[in-house]
Amino acid sequence: MHVLRWTFKLFIASGYFLPPTLKSPTKRFLYNLYTVFVTLYMWSYCLTLIMHICYDVETQDDLSENFGISVTAVITSCKLINLVIGRKTIIHMLDLLKKKPFVPENNGEVEIHAKYDNLIEKVAMFYTIQVVCCVLALVGTTLVSDFKLKKLMFPAWFPFDFTSSWSAFSITFIYQLVGLMIIATGISMFDTFFAGLLLQICCQFEMLMNRLHNIEGNEIQSLKNCVWHHNTIFRFAEIVNKFFNKMMFVQFMVSTVAICFTLYQLTEANDSLQIIGWASFMFSALMQTFYFCWFGDAAKVKSLDISNTVYNSDWANLSNNARKMLVIIMARSLTPVEITSAYILPLNLESFKGLMKTTYSAYNMLILDIIINVENQDQFSDNFYITLVVFVSGCKLSIILKHRESILSLIESLEREPFSPMNDEEEKIQMKYNRTNERIAICYTILVEVAAIWIFVRAFLTDFKKRKLVFRAWLPYDYSELLPYTFSYTYEVATSLLCSCQNVASDTLFAGLLIQINGQFEILEERLRNIEEDSNYSAKQCVKHYQQIYKFSKTVNEKFKIILFLQFCTIAFTLCFNLYRMTNITMLSKFLEASLFLIRIIAQILYYCWFSNEVKLKSLQVPSMIFKSNWASWDTKTKKILLVIMTRATHPIEFTSGYLVTLNLDSFVALMKTSYSVFNLLQQTK
Repeated sequence: MHVLRWTFKLFIASGYFLPPTLKSPTKRFLYNLYTVFVTLYMWSYCLTLIMHICYDVETQDDLSENFGISVTAVITSCKLINLVIGRKTIIHMLDLLKKKPFVPENNGEVEIHAKYDNLIEKVAMFYTIQVVCCVLALVGTTLVSDFKLKKLMFPAWFPFDFTSSWSAFSITFIYQLVGLMIIATGISMFDTFFAGLLLQICCQFEMLMNRLHNIEGNEIQSLKNCVWHHNTIFRFAEIVNKFFNKMMFVQFMVSTVAICFTLYQLTEANDSLQIIGWASFMFSALMQTFYFCWFGDAAKVKSLDISNTVYNSDWANLSNNARKMLVIIMARSLTPVEITSAYILPLNLESFKGLMKTTYSAYNMLILDIIINVENQDQFSDNFYITLVVFVSGCKLSIILKHRESILSLIESLEREPFSPMNDEEEKIQMKYNRTNERIAICYTILVEVAAIWIFVRAFLTDFKKRKLVFRAWLPYDYSELLPYTFSYTYEVATSLLCSCQNVASDTLFAGLLIQINGQFEILEERLRNIEEDSNYSAKQCVKHYQQIYKFSKTVNEKFKIILFLQFCTIAFTLCFNLYRMTNITMLSKFLEASLFLIRIIAQILYYCWFSNEVKLKSLQVPSMIFKSNWASWDTKTKKILLVIMTRATHPIEFTSGYLVTLNLDSFVALMKTSYSVFNLLQQTK
């Protein structure tokens, strides 16, 4: 394979890319069997790690010892499956790199291409070596310190006693070693493939710069080719981004968690060999994230350099038509190539620094109580769910503050044409939806505040005398005396009420905007019904109104997508941990508190899903609205205008969380099922 040679050697060795040289049907069949074997082996390895968490973990030390490698194994398995599923896309990307305009056209471009090919090989080999060194460090420390004690590299569950004999232990140890080697190969393969494609994008930008510097002969045709090359690079970058974005997002989230738990293991390690093993693992995790961000940033910087290249070229001697083409290239270069994780987090050095800060903050602040005070899974469940709620509330507030001007602009637009009512009937519709909005917001606020107040009332009646706080928390002082305890109790109450208000504000704002969209669809229906005189003009106004509703909906989704994604991710954990708490509660007042909290969580996610589903249904009803109107009396031009609306209405308005999960009642049901499944797993570990 001429492109990404080292990476595709890893692909072929691991069984995830059928070599073109294998022509024999028997050999191809055997290779496919090898792929299936590697995949099943990998997932069985993940299963042993996950089952250990479910059945054997009793303390936070046990969890932190296993969790880092478990999430790494699972995410690597997902990466490999993603490569198998997207094999056609991979082949398509490689084919594009071998066709015009990407192929070199002169000796200068051949040198640029060769330079980047060598760089890709060196970077890929260096990255593979550091992953192998990490594996050797983990294996070496285990052989020196734990092998004699019949202790595996990583705690895992097996359906037999592997300590019963040396042969059983040796087979189990080799099984883990092979699994670790597959993980290392999978990480190297996927990561070097991604970085290699980004370096290919950098190579193409440098080749484009060379072409812009050497415009000769037919300058118009040369510049047309440069514009084509520039646009094709951007399209190629979009294909790469689309293929990798979801896995990159999961990688970022998993890296944060894995680094946190590895840091904890380093603080708890007493043996120098253990410190070496865990330090090498953390270095590898940091390198992995840095690897993605560095080359993502390199592609962005290269794309921004195009404008400078155009300016530094011999543009002054070109014709006006040629200069116009250069202006097009410069205008396009203002928006750089940006590789993102799930269209949310851009992969660049700023994101890497942000991830490191977030990881360190999470290690120091968010899980201090879990690390210092939690001794068993019951205490963990008591702390974890409220930690998630507070964290998400803070994120919601920060995001709303960031988009405050855009949100205010959205609200103000509802008072202008075409959204503002134009007659008494439309005024009545607007008033009806405003009242609905107010009632729902008030009911939701009452539900949230009642759940919050009951927690404090119950804590005041049962725990105040015992100097026990409302929620488990680590504080840098002793609060057993009355004065510091009262201060700490008031601090928790005030913070909890603030979190409740933040949640209510964010949730009712989002739902309120969706209710307003429903109201606009009903106003549109009223306008469609009343198209009579000057039908052509009225129909055009309806099309304009309809387009503005879609733009409004798209903006709402764009501003709230991260909030929705965070809400969906945390709600499943919060639900199952709260259910788990309820099974262990014996006191009636605490059970009532947990029940209210559970109702409030379910109401919160239903609140999002219900109104998103309502907007979707309303947008699908637009063709019916047109059919119910007096369309038979309209002229041909008006009917054609309304056909545009009907065609557009076949694609409904849908709100998504991070462009991954669609908010509707089906998603709500799926979330409930997922939460219940996780709850059942927790129950089985008791």
